[in-house]
Formats: sequence, C-alpha cells, structure tokens
Amino acid sequence: NGITRLQELRQDVEEFNDMGIPPAQQVRGKLNSVRNALNDLTLQLDSHLFKDDDEEIAFFKTVKPQFKAIYIYETEIFKIETGRPVGEQDAIFGYYEQELKYIRNFFAKHQFLYQYYLHEGTELDKAYFTLGGQITQPIIDQPLDISRDTTIGDYFFSRFIANEQIQEYLLRAIYLPEVKNHLQDRPEVSIKWTGDKANLIELAYGIWLTGQLNEGNASLNEIIRWLENVLAVKLGNFRKRFSELESRKRLSSTKFIDQMKAVILKKMEDDLA
Repeated sequence: NGITRLQELRQDVEEFNDMGIPPAQQVRGKLNSVRNALNDLTLQLDSHLFKDDDEEIAFFKTVKPQFKAIYIYETEIFKIETGRPVGEQDAIFGYYEQELKYIRNFFAKHQFLYQYYLHEGTELDKAYFTLGGQITQPIIDQPLDISRDTTIGDYFFSRFIANEQIQEYLLRAIYLPEVKNHLQDRPEVSIKWTGDKANLIELAYGIWLTGQLNEGNASLNEIIRWLENVLAVKLGNFRKRFSELESRKRLSSTKFIDQMKAVILKKMEDDLA
C-alpha cells in the first residue's frame, strides 16, 4: 500500500532528525530510506497492472510524487545549507533570497502545469499521469530523466511539492529571525488570528495587489508567510482557497473586505452624529 509506505518513510526521516548525528550523515540516511521506498514502488509497478486509467492516474498524481518530493527536498536543503556563506546576517539573507528566486523562476517557467497543480485540474490527467501519455502541444519542457516508471506529470508534481516546502523553509529562515529580533525587547503579547482563514487570505491578496509592503515589492508568498508567523495561523493552500472565493455564487467574492468597509463607514457616521 503506497500510503502506508509513505507514512513509514516519513517516520524514518523524522527519526534521522532526532538522532543528533552530523548533517551529512543525516542526509545520507534519509536519502537511502527514500531510495528504498522508491524501489518498493518500482517493484509494485512491475508486479501490478492498473485496473484502469483512474487507478494509474491516482498513483502517479497523488502517491508517487510525495515520495520523490522528500528526496528532492532533503537533497536541496542539504545543498543550500552547505553552500551558505559564513559571515554577516545580511549576506546570509541575500543568499537565501537568491535561492528563493530560483524557485520562483521554476514556477514561472512551468506556469501552465503549476497552475494545473494548484487548481487541481483533471482534464489533462491522462496525458500527464499515465505511462506513455502524449502531450500534443509543447507547453512544458521535457525533463531529461523521464524513465519507464515515471510520467511527465509525476516528475513535475514532485518538483512543485518539494519547491513549495523549500520555499517555506527559506522564508522562515529569512523572516523568523527578524520577527524574533524585533520582538525580543518588547513585552510578550499573544495575538492570534481567530477569525475565518478565508478572511485573512482575502486581506492578504488586498495588501499584495495594492502594494502596501516593501514599496510594493513583497511577494504574495512572503506576505502570507509573514501573516502566518505574526498571527500564529496556518493558511495552507491559500491559492486554492482564493479560487474558492472567486467562485462564490450567492455571496460577494470580497465578503470580508465589504464587511470591513461597512463597519468602518458606520463608525465614521456614528462619530460624526
């Protein structure tokens, strides 16, 4: 069972994190565990015939990319940390920012398929997630390491999953130290977002689209992670949630901002009365 094997793999990776061994030794152990798990998946493919396209698509779209993403994430984080400059904090932050730029460029380069991933598209599943699936238009670059047990879709979905996790790692490395330094000499204040997460996502998009932070240069991802850190909340797949806001039928797509406008105007009217 792929899900059970994935849970075992994640447990193995966590155990290496807790061992207190040198980073290089940790990553070797983790990658060896991932390779063993991927070999198990390959053996499963060799001994199992998919009963239909839906079963094959589910395997290559939702199961296998989770395994490969762990391998990519652990490899890339090790490379990033071993290549990190020694010296001033500004130089380290600049290095992390450059790594973030590489990830954003990858998302931009493969924008069509990344949007397909974010919005959980299904119409092209047979082309992307079945062995021998045919792409009729050159909408994405053909990767070099497609093999007999890899589809174009599972290759890229693995990359997207890993790159999103790497992006979160880098954003935490950049912004959490700043938040801690800024707050360390101030009285401890516990402020958490307890409202609807959809409302905060709506607000984040408003801040981003109107360019309120860093002279308009703060990215949507950076704003979301900043809000998560400051307000002690996890917004998950915020792009999917925003798509749900866009598709509201009975309610306004900007229900929260409309509500804020209404109560602020009422407050002003009451003050002038």
